Amino acid sequence: MKWTIFKIEDYKDNSILLLNTFNEALIELSEEEKEDVEESIKNNTSNENLKVLVNEGFLVDDNLDEKEIFIDNLKTEINNDYNFILHILPTTACNFKCSYCYQDGIERQHFLSVNDIKIIGEEINLYLKKYVNIRNLKLIIHGGEPTMNWKIVPFMMNYLQHICNNNNVKLMTSIVSNGYELTSEKIEFLKFFDWYRFQVTLDGIKEVHDSRRMLKNGAGTFDRIIQNIEYIMKNDILDKIDLRINYDKSNYDQVPLFLKYLSNKDYRKKLNISLGYITQTVNSNAHEYMKKEQFNTKEQINCHYELYSIATSLGLNVSDKFVYGSLCTSKLKHSYIISPDGFLYKCLSMVGRDKGIVDNWRNNKNCFNNYSMLKYKLYDKCFEKNCPLIPYCHTDCRFDSLIKYNDVNKVFCRKDELLELNKRLMRKKYENECRKSK
Repeated sequence: MKWTIFKIEDYKDNSILLLNTFNEALIELSEEEKEDVEESIKNNTSNENLKVLVNEGFLVDDNLDEKEIFIDNLKTEINNDYNFILHILPTTACNFKCSYCYQDGIERQHFLSVNDIKIIGEEINLYLKKYVNIRNLKLIIHGGEPTMNWKIVPFMMNYLQHICNNNNVKLMTSIVSNGYELTSEKIEFLKFFDWYRFQVTLDGIKEVHDSRRMLKNGAGTFDRIIQNIEYIMKNDILDKIDLRINYDKSNYDQVPLFLKYLSNKDYRKKLNISLGYITQTVNSNAHEYMKKEQFNTKEQINCHYELYSIATSLGLNVSDKFVYGSLCTSKLKHSYIISPDGFLYKCLSMVGRDKGIVDNWRNNKNCFNNYSMLKYKLYDKCFEKNCPLIPYCHTDCRFDSLIKYNDVNKVFCRKDELLELNKRLMRKKYENECRKSK
């Protein structure tokens, strides 16, 4: 027997926590129990702890090729994914003036028209007829700020619903919005199209948020966003809301106060908190702000852990793992981003950037061509490092590779920092669960 490479191990006070990143199994052993297991492996004998570790996938056969199995499973997962994930950006325009905006520097005055929606609809219809196994069209209305061209959305939704009905496909709707103009009327409209997800950003309490995410005229936005969120919650329109909190050096110290504010809300259990970090972009006017306020990777790791600890202690929902990349839109088979500039992309961060263009949906028929940034060859480097985070980060972020190396086909590896953070998150999660069970 041998230990799986997908094992995160953390020692503390004679307690050893083991996390299997492939199947999410979590086990605690004492140092003595771990030593007994090592002895059993060496002598080819058995004990109860060894049996448990085998059953949970921590111990595998000596001849097992974990890389081959992982890649085979990944290919099966990708090829058997019958969800068509489609981001449609009604506009690249935005009504906010955020100093750290990742879309800063792109053309912000592109708007979809009725004719554009018809062209896009034709492409979607062709794709659904080509891939008849697709069962769900998961539409993400994105931007820019999608409410800045809302007049096109009712036509778009009804048109896509008609196409989906004709192809026996279920239309599911999500929206990523700054939330300022997501009024009750728009909220009630989205209910008719199986609305299942809403992502919105708040960067702190009113004073902090309004200093970072204001309207172009400088007016604050916090109160109105909260009003729209509470309309959704009080009317039980969504089971959950994904609430992103972007932080950097300028507002980090104030985030705990905002977490306390959220923990006092009746709907706190319906919030999925995402602790976001500001990122560099290309051709951006935000570079100077980033240089001044962005945390380096080591600082980011420490800040994330501290905020995670505070949030979970307040009973808020925060993901208990952290990586910079994953199986995102750019790496999936049936996933595309349709921008009003006429181009097709695979990565949201690359919208408006020449190096991110995949095709031209306005001029080219059959532009959905299964292009993917998931390069199986890149996993070789990860397995050479015996990295246990492979099932989480999937060769890390393609956009970060573009920023770091000017090449999306390289791995920007942050293994050491991420391994340390995920060990700490694993330990904190375990301690929180033990505390709850008492």
